[in-house]
Amino acid sequence: MRYPKKAPSKKQHTIADIVSAILSVADTLLVIFILVMAYFFLGDYFASILVVFSLLFISLYPLIGYIFLFLYAVCLALYRLPISTIVFYRKFILEYSGVWQASIAFSFLAFLFLGIWAWNFIKTREFLRTYVVFLATSVFLACLGSFIVTILIFGIIERDNFNLMASGAKSEQLILAERSNSAMFVARTLASDPSITQALAENDHSKASNYAKQYLYNSGVDFLHIYNALGGVVASPSDTRDEGNSAADDKLVAFALKEKKQIKSFDVSAGVLSPVVVTRAVVPILVGDKLLGAVEARYVFDNAFVDFSKAQTGLDITVFTGNTRSATTIWTQDNVSRWTGSVLEEQDINQSVYEEGKSIQSLVDWLGVSYYSAFEPIRNESNKIIGIVSVGTPSDILQENTRQQLLTTFIVLTILSVIAAYIGYFMIHRLYHQKISA
Repeated sequence: MRYPKKAPSKKQHTIADIVSAILSVADTLLVIFILVMAYFFLGDYFASILVVFSLLFISLYPLIGYIFLFLYAVCLALYRLPISTIVFYRKFILEYSGVWQASIAFSFLAFLFLGIWAWNFIKTREFLRTYVVFLATSVFLACLGSFIVTILIFGIIERDNFNLMASGAKSEQLILAERSNSAMFVARTLASDPSITQALAENDHSKASNYAKQYLYNSGVDFLHIYNALGGVVASPSDTRDEGNSAADDKLVAFALKEKKQIKSFDVSAGVLSPVVVTRAVVPILVGDKLLGAVEARYVFDNAFVDFSKAQTGLDITVFTGNTRSATTIWTQDNVSRWTGSVLEEQDINQSVYEEGKSIQSLVDWLGVSYYSAFEPIRNESNKIIGIVSVGTPSDILQENTRQQLLTTFIVLTILSVIAAYIGYFMIHRLYHQKISA
């Protein structure tokens, strides 16, 4: 007596599907491994041929997909041809040429057909289809969350950088004002020194020059002048060549001598490559109501000043005289000279700061490097804008901070995705078996 063969149970079908899926994945990994090995040893062209022939009798969709991959490899080979003087030949290797665009299109079509092939395999297996949909949804949500977190992190870091630059620019303004006050303090101290007044009363310019030299070395100012009552320079320890010159036409000196009042202001002075911004303080020398002369103390905001500021803050500092760089910590691309003497070309910054007197923060491109920067105007005693002070930091620092944040986010989301995939597998597996049992 012959008995009919027993039909396979649903559980056996499920096991068979899972085994088939595992074998399919293994086969795909094997194909990928062959492709990678062929690429390393034979190159794109031969690797694509091997894969096409290996899949020739398996399925139509992967065959078409790998044909497009083969065409993609051919386009890349043409795109990477050596440079030549032949015009037609050069068209293949131009950036964003037709060959490059075709390679992008072929790669897209290749993955499209491979994706169709993969889905045709998955959709006929209910358990695998459900799990893949769940896994794809989890990955999509993880990528979406990562994208949103990236935007939020980038926005926060960018805003913090702009705030930092704005605070840095304000701090530089305070440092400039402090230097101005220091110049006034030195000038007033020297003007009230009995030794100076006695030397001027006795018309002993040599003695006055010796005293001024001691003040120059001890105070740290960049410039000291002692004038007589007519505005003539009687002592100049910072540059003896100025002695004997007249400053009667100088606006600040004339005011101090005529009005017998002290005055301080930011001003513009001649420099090596371009005019530089200075702070000046002029104080009259009086004995009672008698005018003997005046003392001027001056600080120069040159490269030494910006180097000192950068050493304290870690930020790049630039001082503009007008809209021309007169002092900066930024070096040219040859790393031989500083980027002084160049003009601030950003019209929006020129208009906002130099013309309208407003503070501004901006992302600028200087010498091929992007900087998060802030700008503040420099005004003289008449409230006229004579220059700009700027602080900045390269944006790659932001990118590095963002990269670290993204790496942390990626690790966290990857762990969560693995946990979700693990939990989802057992949940779907259980629901699937409950469905079969029912």
